[in-house]
Order: sequence, then structure tokens, then C-alpha cells
Amino acid sequence: MVLGDDFLFPYLDDRVFREAVTLKREGWEVSLVCWARTITNRSLDHLPPVTEYKGIQVHRIYQNISPTKSMLIIRIIQHLKGMRKMAKKIKETKPDVIHYNDFNTLFSIVFGGKKGGPKILYDSHEDYPSMIKSAVPHTLAKIAARFERYIVKNHADAVITVSPPILKRLTKLGIKKSELILNCKDLKDYDIPRDRIIGARKKLIHSADTKASEIGISNAHSGVDDVDSKFILLYIGSLGENRGLRELLAAVKSLDAKENVILVIGGHGSIQDELKAAMEDIENAFFIGEVSTHDVPLYTKACDCVFMMMNPKEEWHKIAMPNKLFEAMAAGKPIIASSGTLYAGVVKKEECGVVVPYGDIHRLIQIVMELVKNPELRNKLGENGLKAAERGYNWESQGKKLVGLYQRLGEEIKVNKMS
Repeated sequence: MVLGDDFLFPYLDDRVFREAVTLKREGWEVSLVCWARTITNRSLDHLPPVTEYKGIQVHRIYQNISPTKSMLIIRIIQHLKGMRKMAKKIKETKPDVIHYNDFNTLFSIVFGGKKGGPKILYDSHEDYPSMIKSAVPHTLAKIAARFERYIVKNHADAVITVSPPILKRLTKLGIKKSELILNCKDLKDYDIPRDRIIGARKKLIHSADTKASEIGISNAHSGVDDVDSKFILLYIGSLGENRGLRELLAAVKSLDAKENVILVIGGHGSIQDELKAAMEDIENAFFIGEVSTHDVPLYTKACDCVFMMMNPKEEWHKIAMPNKLFEAMAAGKPIIASSGTLYAGVVKKEECGVVVPYGDIHRLIQIVMELVKNPELRNKLGENGLKAAERGYNWESQGKKLVGLYQRLGEEIKVNKMS
């Protein structure tokens, strides 16, 4: 498996980890080659070149990359250097299958991909060409799209992805082995003792009152006094543009503290500093910084509602199936989604949340207050989401599809070795 940033630091890559563990359980020997850097390009040269996590061999390559504001050509050259190092490390593991996670790892094929070699599987976590349209020159976005098409058409033996429209686009390139594997969660991770959930709520409420910038809730143990007196609205994820976060702050700021609404935001991204500064002036909102993958289930179980808005004017947002949807389902919590998106259709179908027009602050305030004043409604929506998760929106069902695809690849590998 190949990953363009670090697998373990600052937090575990949830999708890649679940895939790796599932394959290992089925008898595959799994090694993972990753780039020792964060997704914000901070170098992690201090981490060991080889380590093991849950039986997975993790191999790191090291290559510094300049800040986003640096010259684009310099960053491209640095990226290609990193990909060349990854190709070399991949070759050293002598794989039968190379499982490329995300678009950026495909560049290593240029330095090491040969027809007749290992089977190549492309795991597309998002519609990358459309995602970068607003961040890079139009010509570069078109080149990225053409490069992805070329690699998939000429090198890939199989494709998996997270969204039906992306799967449809990639399979049109002639891929015969493909699967839709959603970012659903392992429901066992959300089977958390009630005393830990109550303790987490108490800690969040206390931290909101004191405006703490960061908290640790793993060992929280508090009483139940007033634990249900507050409505905790949660967002943990990418802190970037077109996710309705400014509108969310404006909505919460307009609510008087006596409404008992607490907004908790965690994560990292391009507007992180802006959001953090804005939240300092909002009495009932606080920022908790980056959140470990291991802590997300507890935070989600401790909240009353999950916020996940995406701007449908952005093509890749329109077809996304975000992690927040499946986290809310697994935790049995309602989700606030944006209309005009693919995942809003799931929310409507399963009746597991409410759908709001993106950017409509007035309507957002109305929905939040409706959920605050109607615990029966939010409990029903949360129960519907959990039932949907138990029926099929869970990792056990998604993992079976991954195993089935790998079984087909394995049969071909055996035939090729015999011949």
C-alpha cells in the first residue's frame, strides 16, 4: 500500500488502516510505504524509517517540500523526487499488488511501473482533478485529469473509490475490476461505555465554559449533573473553504448563551487560524485543535448533532460521501447536511438528519433551535442513522467487497506465477 503522507502521524489514516487490517486478516502480507510528512507538508524526518503497527510494516521515505506559497515548479520537482524515492522503496518490498491511495501517489508509477509486473490497484479517495480546480491554474488541473486517465487506462488492473460518480468515471476507462467502498466505520469502535461518554460531555461543557483551547477526554470521569442541559454541536474535519464553517460560526454567535448551545470545532486546514481567532469572541464556541482518529468516536458519541456542510457549487463537494456522515450514523447522532449534494440524498433516504441550503444562516439557526428544543426528534434521527449503519453502512460490509476484489486479483496472480 502506498500513501502520500504519513500513515501514523499526526493521526492514523482511518481508511487505509481499515483496508490494511482487513487484508492482513484475510492472509495477505501487508507493507505500507508512506511519505514522512503531514498533509500540510510539515516534514517528519524525526520518525523512524521502518516501524510496525498492528502487524503492518510501515516504510517511510523522506523528502522536504516547500510551503504552498513557494514557486509551483519547485514544489513539483520536490514532489517528483519524493515519488522516485517511493518507487524505489516499493520495489524493495517485492509486492504482488501495489495499492495506490490517492491521486498523488500515482506519480511513482512513472519511476517504477512496468507492464507485466505487480498488479496495480488505484484507490481514489476523492475526485482529485475537480478538487484542485479552484487552487491551481486551469491548465494544470486539466493536465492532472489527463494524467489520471492515462495511468488508470494503461496501468491499473483494478479501481476502488468512495463515491458512485467517481467509480462511473473511472470504469469508463475500461477497468473491469472495480468496487465502491465507502468510508463506513467499524461499529465496534463506537461501542463506548456510557460513563466515558458522560465524562466526555462534562469535560466538553466545562471546557466550553472556561474557553480552553485544547482538552484531553480519554480519561474523563464526571458525574451526570446537568450533563444533558447543553446541546453540543460538533464539527471535526478539514478546516477549509466551502464547508460552511464561517456560516456556522455566524449562526452560533447569534444564539444567546441561554439557549444552551455549545459549538465544538476540531481539525486543521487553510482557514484554521481565521476560525480560531473568530471563535475567541464567541462565548459558546471553542476550538480543540487536531483530533486523533482514536478520539473521534468518543467526541461524536458525546455530542448531540454533527455538522457537515459542503458547497454543492464545487463539483467534488457535490459528489462527495464524507466521513462525517458515517461517523454520525455509527454514533447514532443526527447530521446537518447541505442540499444539492450526493450525501444529502442518503440523509433524506435514511431520515438520519436534516438538509439545509448551503450558506443559509437563517435556516441553519432555525434547524439548530428545532433540534435543541425537540430531543425526541434528534433521538429519532440518530436512531435511524444507527439502524442504517447496522444494515449496511458499516465497515464489515465494505470490507467484504474489498476482500472479494483482492481474491480476484489473487487468482490472477496465482495463474501468472504458474504460467
